[in-house]
Amino acid sequence: MFEERRKCSCCGKPIGISGYVALEGGATVCSQCAEMISRMCKFDGGSSGLCDEVGQASDKPADPYADGVHTTILTPEEIKRQLDLYVVGQEEPKKLLSIASYNHFKRSKLKDPTIKKSNVLLIGPTGCGKTYLVQTLARILDVPVAIVPATRLTEAGYIGDDVESVVQSLLMTAGGDKGKAENGIIFIDEIDKLTSSSTETRRAVGGKGVQQALLPILEGCQVNVPVSSGVGQMASFSPTVTVDTSNILFICGGAFPDLERIVKSRLDKKRGGLGFVPNREEQVEYNEANLLQYVQTEDFVEFGLIPEILGRLPVRAKLEALTEDTLRRILTEPEDSLVKQYRKLFAFDGIELSFEDESLTYIAKQALKEGTGARSLRSILELGLEDLMFYAPSMRGLKELRVTVDYLKGTGKPLLFSNSGQTYIKG
Repeated sequence: MFEERRKCSCCGKPIGISGYVALEGGATVCSQCAEMISRMCKFDGGSSGLCDEVGQASDKPADPYADGVHTTILTPEEIKRQLDLYVVGQEEPKKLLSIASYNHFKRSKLKDPTIKKSNVLLIGPTGCGKTYLVQTLARILDVPVAIVPATRLTEAGYIGDDVESVVQSLLMTAGGDKGKAENGIIFIDEIDKLTSSSTETRRAVGGKGVQQALLPILEGCQVNVPVSSGVGQMASFSPTVTVDTSNILFICGGAFPDLERIVKSRLDKKRGGLGFVPNREEQVEYNEANLLQYVQTEDFVEFGLIPEILGRLPVRAKLEALTEDTLRRILTEPEDSLVKQYRKLFAFDGIELSFEDESLTYIAKQALKEGTGARSLRSILELGLEDLMFYAPSMRGLKELRVTVDYLKGTGKPLLFSNSGQTYIKG
């Protein structure tokens, strides 16, 4: 009689003899609801937890290979296809990151300690999209990501952030959810600033000592990080949580400004130096326009990274410097391109914004001259559209605004169209 009176904690219906799942706190779930929950959580590879008999839950271990490939998870090709919607160019880095993230997911699900992590090192000039690539990847994978500049990290005992703070940042990004944090992504930017090659970090507290302190975290260890405490609570008495970094994917990035010179010097030595000419078979020909494709571990060591940290960053992706054509494509092609963003802002006031082809080419040329990559595009657009964003919302009847190259150069005016015909902006 007791079983007949028991009700499902999900649907509220009485539980019969078909079976149930007993949860902590006295809650129970009928077999129908349990099966539905099992289908919803199927990609986790867990057991459905259905009861074989009344009050007896099945203890059969789940077979991680029973369903074959987890079709609910994006494959490397699908991940790259999503990256292509937001990131222009950089084909090889997108491919490597897609493979690394997919293998990282499989490793976390298999829970096989013999499969080691494949952390990633991104190399490329400033403004080529390293940070944006990681942010987009995290959004596609729907995992928390923490972006931490390496320049603020110091050795333990010095003023600054200990290396454990990178894990704390990820935990905060995950909303304090330890499970999400332990499967997230940590991007350590400006890793090249932790070397003696950087004049800003010649002091010991921000150089190789920090690299050595990062080694166990990159490899995988238990880290005690403080949980966000209340106002007025002393840091020494803040509660802590232990986070396992074994399943956290680490991506390190840096511009490595002198690395090309180091690579060129090594290749030139193989060509032959003073008083020595190698055999013709041993001479090395290389493309000086893209020297980073020839980079080797010894070049990073000469730059200032310790071999131990390089061994924990086996996947190395080289991002290319942005060309004028790439910068122009960045303006319009991505799903969140700058042109689309400004069109939405003007559309709020009922104004259709458009750009002449020559004006987009001019913006790309100006950004290339500044030498800071894609970051220059927004500043150029903000400056060029400043007067338009100020006057246009007040112009009644304005329906369309077309930006010309002469206006951006300061020698002409934009074209504005209304119901009554063409007008011009003042000033």
